[in-house]
Amino acid sequence: MLLRDCAIDNLRERKKAQTTTALVDSAYGLVAERGLGAVNADAVAARAGVSRRTFFNYFPSVEAALAHGIGEFLEDLKGRLNDRPADESVMESLELMLGGPADPAFLQRILQLGSVGAPDLQARAVLHGAVDAWLPWLIDHLRRRLPAGTDALYAVHLALAVTAGTQAAIHVWAERTDRALTPESCAEFQALLARNVHTLRTGFDAAAVV
Repeated sequence: MLLRDCAIDNLRERKKAQTTTALVDSAYGLVAERGLGAVNADAVAARAGVSRRTFFNYFPSVEAALAHGIGEFLEDLKGRLNDRPADESVMESLELMLGGPADPAFLQRILQLGSVGAPDLQARAVLHGAVDAWLPWLIDHLRRRLPAGTDALYAVHLALAVTAGTQAAIHVWAERTDRALTPESCAEFQALLARNVHTLRTGFDAAAVV
């Protein structure tokens, strides 16, 4: 009986996770196509194949669905950064995280988040608010990973440079690909991330000419 109850609970949790993902993906897809101001809960629910009531059982608003997607991505990024070897330098970790071999789904999530905010000021405010709320964690992480005695300004500067550089890569990627998510465009984005890390390591003067 206990095993049966456990199996039912696991199935319920899987279905809940699948519905959450479907709603979040629907919200991002519609906002990318129409802009946040033109998207409502009914449209998101219909695209996800669920009822309006189901949408509101999961999220109070379309903005909340977007924020949930950002939160999932940032939590995943936290885990990836925390899993880097303790003896690896911060810059090596960043280079491997952003410019090395990457999970295609991970790259697509970055682009999905960035492409939604690019043409829509309202959506951009949601995205930037979530990233701003995440920055203190990143700064603290960098301070713990940097050598003892590192200038306090360095960690803050580096955290802001990483986020700004990623946004710059998304901007150039969007110009070149018209925000089309394909394997080829993801590879283009990864190359831009690698150049961003190189710029952080060598300086803007050295990276001005490609």
